[in-house]
Amino acid sequence: MKLLSIDGQPFSIDHLKRTIQHAKATLASIECIVENDDVASTLTLAYHGGEQYPALERIAGTKDRLFDIAAPR
Repeated sequence: MKLLSIDGQPFSIDHLKRTIQHAKATLASIECIVENDDVASTLTLAYHGGEQYPALERIAGTKDRLFDIAAPR
């Protein structure tokens, strides 16, 4: 799937960030045009939570799988 436009403007990371920041102060939905297998569709996103940056946290008592993946071989 390819993101073509956001709120009528061509897609760019900067425009996406500005749109997400602006959405925090408004009730308007974000309109995206996407392309999947050469078919364009319009998606409406009712998101107003601002930018989010998730972080991974290991569940206590479980094996640290990322350490195993990153270990030298």
